[in-house]
Amino acid sequence: MRRESPAARPLVLDQGSLEGLALSPAIAQMARQRLGALASILAGITLFGTLTPWVLFPFQSELVGRSVLVYMAQGGVALDAILMFLIWGTKWSDSRLLQIGFVYQVLRAATLSLSPLPEVGPPLLTWTALLVAVFPLLLPPVPIWTRAASLLSALTPPLSLWVILRFRPGSLDTVELVRPAVASFFSVLLALLSADVMRRFGLGASRHIGSYNLLERIGVGGMGEVWRAEHRFLSRPAAIKLIPRREKDTIRSQQKALRRFRREAQVTAHLTSPHTVQVFDYGITDAGVYYYVMEHLDGFDLQELVRRYGPLSSARTLFLLRQICDSIGEAHNAGLIHRDLKPSNLFVVRRGLRADFVKVLDFGLVGLGQPPRLDTFDGKITAAGMMTGTPAYTSPEMVMGAEVDPRADLYSLGCVLFYLVTGRLLFPGLGAAQMALAHAHEMPPKPSECTDRPVAPDLEHIILLLLEKDPAKRPQSAEQLNRLLDRIDVGKEWSDVMAEDWWNENKPVDNDFMREAVRRDSELSS
Repeated sequence: MRRESPAARPLVLDQGSLEGLALSPAIAQMARQRLGALASILAGITLFGTLTPWVLFPFQSELVGRSVLVYMAQGGVALDAILMFLIWGTKWSDSRLLQIGFVYQVLRAATLSLSPLPEVGPPLLTWTALLVAVFPLLLPPVPIWTRAASLLSALTPPLSLWVILRFRPGSLDTVELVRPAVASFFSVLLALLSADVMRRFGLGASRHIGSYNLLERIGVGGMGEVWRAEHRFLSRPAAIKLIPRREKDTIRSQQKALRRFRREAQVTAHLTSPHTVQVFDYGITDAGVYYYVMEHLDGFDLQELVRRYGPLSSARTLFLLRQICDSIGEAHNAGLIHRDLKPSNLFVVRRGLRADFVKVLDFGLVGLGQPPRLDTFDGKITAAGMMTGTPAYTSPEMVMGAEVDPRADLYSLGCVLFYLVTGRLLFPGLGAAQMALAHAHEMPPKPSECTDRPVAPDLEHIILLLLEKDPAKRPQSAEQLNRLLDRIDVGKEWSDVMAEDWWNENKPVDNDFMREAVRRDSELSS
């Protein structure tokens, strides 16, 4: 998971592009039905108007000639028929149909550009102006597309009359030119106003998930996004993981992502170790976005910690390792395998009066240890070069497609420890496939040979023991590894006092959030 600027816009909230617009099945179906209904209504009105021009448009035949109107009417009905076929006769994605809908608006406005409403109606209202004003109410507002389509549609009546004047000078007077221009101007204003109101309403609603307010995006991972959030009533900080429903995904891939996401939430919620991230809530929004709410971690993941401050001492690495064993040991005893242990999934935070407190997160790849199928992602490199877990921390048995058990996590943990004490990957400078093969076949270097900093011999022995290719030669469980750690000597220990001093120097406690919560509570109580 990489951190990025809070100003970055998320998929779930971004309504400025069609590809980023996440629609629930209900909203998507409603948009389809509205587009189809509009096309049906326009087709019916156009056919009726074409068959009875002397009733609805008594003066137009003298103005531009009946043949022009007939041709434009036929073109409009053809557009209506095409749109209805695409909506009800194909399985195109929601975003693609939205694109077609906006293009349809402009082309249909052009076919209606010379067809004013009957004289008994409002004097400045035309069919094109009515279409421009109504269209933003039919589809979810996308600012760039809505504005462009409304403007282009509104320009079609004056442009059509200008073309007529070019070929038939003197056939129109000034009033007949001004009326559609004025109608177009007001229709664009009305369309933009209604679109903005609907967009603001939608954005405001989408910034709330359950009882939480989304504040800023703090990370992006392979599955989705992580947002800093706040409980609306308790003012409790939280982190919310979101997975938008991508329109390009097939139904099967969406179902697979949902199963994986649900499993991650349920598994994490049932683990009770204080070193496993705590899950508060789980669900799916009306926009088709899967989410779960977990405790907010204000600290560093181990990858960021090493990148920012350099490799860790042996004593501090051992201090963190014991806590990691507590989390994964509980998971292993429950028959669960993490499968994706890596520095970016291991956080160090303050917890109460304790510093350097480890939290293990991202159980999205957790499995029950069953042999992987060769036609799935489990342990196999796909055509895109991706594999379950992270290649830099993947065990040999996962690479080879063998049966995976808790000892695979211990191998990954060995790779993490190697990174913590050296500041580099076990097999750096390789692509995903080459790196995976190196884990399966190449002997790991000694950590002490890959860094200028001292590495305690006993800790180096533990790291190399975890990196054994044969699972039978590794520690057989996190509990056994913890017992081995009791017998090793790393020199001066890393204590709670040393950890507190380090955090006070590098990341002092920020009480602004708590002060703000107390202030708001006082205002509500007064």
